[in-house]
Amino acid sequence: MNTPNRPESLNIGYYLTLLSRRRWYILAPFCLAVAAGMAMAVVLPRIYEASTLILVQPQRVPENIVTPVVDSNIENRISTLSQQILSRSNLERVIDQFKLFSDPKAANMLMEDKLESLRKRIKVEVGRPARTRRDSDSFTITYQDRDPQTA
Repeated sequence: MNTPNRPESLNIGYYLTLLSRRRWYILAPFCLAVAAGMAMAVVLPRIYEASTLILVQPQRVPENIVTPVVDSNIENRISTLSQQILSRSNLERVIDQFKLFSDPKAANMLMEDKLESLRKRIKVEVGRPARTRRDSDSFTITYQDRDPQTA
């Protein structure tokens, strides 16, 4: 005698028959997802990424012995460094040093367009790494390019 609040025993045979009857509802989306993933892997361009993490630690000498020369607010210092990294003079030097836009397709590009394209590929993220001590801040510089050697 079954009571209404008591769950019935698990019938695996029922679920196996249900899966075998509805197999196309499971296989069709799976096959479509695999085909779409393979097509995207072939069609989308390969983008390589290089990044570096730079840790910034505050001054550890007591202020009564040595007066700090720079602002003690690390966020302001990192923000200033970020602006210097993405500055026009620095990016022009990087373009010249690494010959970034030396291909014939980029020969007719204006310097402003080259700089804007380079700025889009460079990311500067400010953060506090989880695995380091509390008294250090950091920023990450990331560059993306289609050529692995350039990145």
